[in-house]
Amino acid sequence: MFTSFEGFVGNPAMSEITSSVIGNYTAAMLKPSPPAVKGRSPAGVNLDLRHLKAFLRYCKEEGMLEKVPKIAMLKEKKRPIYFITREQFKGWLKSCEILGDEAELVRDIAKVVLFTAARISEILTANWDQIDLEKRVIKLFDDNDDSIGDKTNSGGNLYLNDKACEILRKYIDNTPGPFTVNYDWFQWRMRKVAIKTGLRLRPHDLRKTAGSWLVQDGVDIFQVSKFLRHTSVIVTEKFYTDLKTDQHHNTADQMANFL
Repeated sequence: MFTSFEGFVGNPAMSEITSSVIGNYTAAMLKPSPPAVKGRSPAGVNLDLRHLKAFLRYCKEEGMLEKVPKIAMLKEKKRPIYFITREQFKGWLKSCEILGDEAELVRDIAKVVLFTAARISEILTANWDQIDLEKRVIKLFDDNDDSIGDKTNSGGNLYLNDKACEILRKYIDNTPGPFTVNYDWFQWRMRKVAIKTGLRLRPHDLRKTAGSWLVQDGVDIFQVSKFLRHTSVIVTEKFYTDLKTDQHHNTADQMANFL
């Protein structure tokens, strides 16, 4: 993102990065030159803008910028969230048997990711210093260790249920953390199962599936947002609220109880 933005604006003083400059950058990303080159999607541009906003906020906090310029986000085409059903997940777990001796590890990682609604990297890189099985949490941020952090440095925790703790205890002798494999190792095996079964399931789909199941089960959208550690409940509403097909009827029925 920084390379793209610097390529457009050059190397201006911080005070010269105004709303107008950012607006021109946004337009340029949508319709790049030459015309034969396809512009980026609004969703892709918004991702850059969110990162730029976070950077400018940091600059303000550090005293390098007096005021963060207003950044107008683009209207995105709404896309349905991709997730699988409980029965499909059970079928996927069974299909992992094609992995032989590696099946149990793949299943265990997938379950922990699903139980915590974590990003896959947060589980695979978690070390025992972050994990407290008694308090049933995985700490994602440490003021004294910059290597421990989630995507947004929210300082939050992943919350473990008893089943997740039971899985992690199986790997208590591993160091530095329970899982000693990397993202590519896990993704390749998920892909192998997907090819065999015809059921699409990528690592990040586990997190989206967790959020979808919670919403469908009636969990309040604000609580789902906190559990997923979204930066705002608006992000959660954007993708997940349509899964609650009966929410308006349920609200209407609840109103009847007031009289």
